[in-house]
Amino acid sequence: MKRFGLGLAALLVGGSSLQAQVVNGGFESPFCSFICINTTVTGWTNYGSIDHIGSLWQAASGNSSIDMNGDFRGGIGQVVTGLTAGRTYDLSFIMSKNPVLASADMDVLWLTANPGANFFTAAPGTLFNYTGSNSSTNMLWTARNTSFVATATSMFLGFRSQELGARGDIRAGAALDDVFLTPGAVSIVPEPTTNALLAGGLFAMFALYRRRRTLR
Repeated sequence: MKRFGLGLAALLVGGSSLQAQVVNGGFESPFCSFICINTTVTGWTNYGSIDHIGSLWQAASGNSSIDMNGDFRGGIGQVVTGLTAGRTYDLSFIMSKNPVLASADMDVLWLTANPGANFFTAAPGTLFNYTGSNSSTNMLWTARNTSFVATATSMFLGFRSQELGARGDIRAGAALDDVFLTPGAVSIVPEPTTNALLAGGLFAMFALYRRRRTLR
C-alpha cells in the first residue's frame, strides 16, 4: 500500500509540473558588445525603439540589459506559454534607468494576446518608477515585482516605456534586466482533461495493486 501511496503522490505532482518560462529574460542573446541600437533580442518583440545594452553600462547580471528608449519611446514583449488558466503568477525583474535621467517610468502589460500595432495604445499596465542617482558604473539596480492571474494558457507580457522626452532626452528611458515569471503558491483545480487523465492513472495503479495482492 505504501508503494501505491507513493505512486499517487507522483501522479499528483506530475499533473502540475509544467511551468511557464520567460525566454531570454536576462537579454544575453544575442551578444551585444557595447550598445546595439534597435537590435531584435532573442525571444522578444521590439516596439518603437529600444537599445540593447552591452558594456555601455553595468548590467544587473551577465553582460546585457535594455534601455526602454532607443531613438525614441520603445517597449519589448513576448507571448508566454505553458500557463495554467486561473493561476496567479509572480513576475520579478530588475529596474534602473539611463543615468542621464533623474527618474524614469515604465509600465508592465499582461494581455490575452500580442497587441501588435496597438502596443502603445493598449490600456495602462502596472506602473513602475525609478528614481536614483546612478551612473554607468553603478546602476543601482532595484528588484521589482508584481503578480498577475492567467486567464488563458498563453499570455502576452510586455514592458512599455512611459518616457516621452519631457525629462530632457527622448533617447533615454528606464533600464530593464533579469525578468522571471514563477507560479504563485495558490493551488489550482485541474482542468477536466487533467482530471480524466488523473482518474485513469489512479484506476490503473489500483488495479495493478489489487492484482499483485491476489497473486501473492
